[in-house]
Amino acid sequence: MTGPPLKSLIESLFEVVPFRSTHEELTFICATPGCGDQTGNRSVNLRTGKTYCFRCNTGGDFVVWARWLGFSIDDTGRAAGSTAQEIADLINRPAQSTLMPTAATIDMPEGFTLFEDAPDSVYTRMAAKLAERKNLHLEDFMAAGAGFTLRDDRWEPYCIFPVIEAGRTVYYQGRSYDDELVEGKTKCFPSRQEAPLGSRNWVYNIDALKEKAAKVAVVVESILNVLSLQRRLAELGWRDFVPICVFKHAVSRVQHWKITRYRHLTEFCFLYDFDAIAAAWRACDGVDDLLRVTVAEMPDLGNAKLDPNDNVDAAVDAIRDRRPFAPNGKVERRIQSCVQRYYALDLREVRIKSGSTQS
Repeated sequence: MTGPPLKSLIESLFEVVPFRSTHEELTFICATPGCGDQTGNRSVNLRTGKTYCFRCNTGGDFVVWARWLGFSIDDTGRAAGSTAQEIADLINRPAQSTLMPTAATIDMPEGFTLFEDAPDSVYTRMAAKLAERKNLHLEDFMAAGAGFTLRDDRWEPYCIFPVIEAGRTVYYQGRSYDDELVEGKTKCFPSRQEAPLGSRNWVYNIDALKEKAAKVAVVVESILNVLSLQRRLAELGWRDFVPICVFKHAVSRVQHWKITRYRHLTEFCFLYDFDAIAAAWRACDGVDDLLRVTVAEMPDLGNAKLDPNDNVDAAVDAIRDRRPFAPNGKVERRIQSCVQRYYALDLREVRIKSGSTQS
């Protein structure tokens, strides 16, 4: 079931949250047993009929899910009523395995050891040198729960950072100890066997957004950039700015909904490397108008790869001088890259010059 019939069914059964819903996706209060949702974390794609909740991390076909809850839905999509007591009994019972969870705590690589548990290890010393080169301290790595392994050949060349959401280890990422490429790269991501869900499903440092003082989510490219900004923003007392990492140059739909569920947030601020400023402006187009959207542009200091690790004070200045994104307006926006600089007067020009054909 999809389209208008599905929309009518959902509206008849659940409490829809209008300001979080679109013409393609409805959001409503999740009734999964044990979820405890109160603000609206379950969404349904009206084109596919698929549903997902970002609080209890369960999903699947909406009709199957609703029937599992106890609603009697016939093949025409009509629902028979259930008594209040029957629904209460369903909501209070333990969740069943038929609703397959899409997220769970995963294991770190075999032999993973925290740096703080091995202060005399050569790997801890290499991590300290990496931190120093990135204008950080080993204590920053320790506070992030980083470590190493000697028992997994794939991960042995990397400093490993866990990704924590809701207190659970859901993902991890590696960074080579020096700037030499390891198999053509300085970063390492888990395979599907190691982490069933890829990086697009996770947001590094998202738990920090729970603080009511947090108003601006500063979206950056890497975990190390988060650590650099965390330290400097804390020194400045900017508690309303919280750096988070989405691993790519775009915010996925899952990441977007995870971030916007914190209703005290007021703004997305994209802060990418100097050579990815154009990508930052394009990323704005993937975020709807639930929050104000801005771009903080790293300055041209002769380093095309300049990021917050290289000059955190320049990054702070960029955040202070950030520019608003107005997809329906005529706001002049500067688009820069390491090979080009131009001005765009509206979103259509940005798309054309970036190679997009979307109107």
